[in-house]
Amino acid sequence: MSGELLSVRSASELDAVLRARPGLRRPRGRVALEIPALGEAERGRWERLINRHYRACGCEAGAAMTVLSVVAYGVYLFLGGGLSARGPLKVVALGIAVVLAAAVIGKGLGLLYARLRLLGLVAALRRRLG
Repeated sequence: MSGELLSVRSASELDAVLRARPGLRRPRGRVALEIPALGEAERGRWERLINRHYRACGCEAGAAMTVLSVVAYGVYLFLGGGLSARGPLKVVALGIAVVLAAAVIGKGLGLLYARLRLLGLVAALRRRLG
């Protein structure tokens, strides 16, 4: 695995997880929890959850929105008779624009969700550690 390892040794160091990922930028590497108060199994669970959202790229949400937009545009054309009202070039151009916009919006929403989830996980782990 390429990238850096962000080691967290105490509750006070948890903010480093959020600072290492400002805004919606995707970091390289992963987070390793080295907090003595956590047992091995619990530490592993927290690491998996944190790293899932720490390294999220938004691709799953972008792909889902892409598929939904293709289906929705197909239904629109089928039910709305979009092909007869416009020329085929306009229909294709509009379809491409709709799908691209949906992909970008989906990716952005996926990144935003990951960031909010990461904030929640860090807060929950901080509460757990007291």
